[in-house]
Amino acid sequence: MSIMKRCGHPTCNVLINHNESYCDKHKQYANENYNDLRRRNDPEYLRFYKSKTWQNMRRIVLLEHDFICVSCGNQATMVDHIVPTKIDWARRLDKSNLQPLCDACHNQKTKEDLKKY
Repeated sequence: MSIMKRCGHPTCNVLINHNESYCDKHKQYANENYNDLRRRNDPEYLRFYKSKTWQNMRRIVLLEHDFICVSCGNQATMVDHIVPTKIDWARRLDKSNLQPLCDACHNQKTKEDLKKY
């Protein structure tokens, strides 16, 4: 019997051979993960989050909600894309696609997005 380990997908507990990264169901995740990392290192993506346009929109959303997390009511520290930019880049500045969240709620939503998308 070969040495086994868990699938590398964050929500999967399937045992696989130690020399593999993902179970059959999540092999595509490796490519998606690579593409996501590549996109996050993409100059256009990085420029967007450093742009004055994004910084201004972020500030507007936080001010309109009095820096209150829409999920739990704690202090919001981030502005989240309801539909992630990797799913719909065109909505990155759509105010109806933005919500203020605290760190904990943003982390939870990111986990849910990983499962959903």
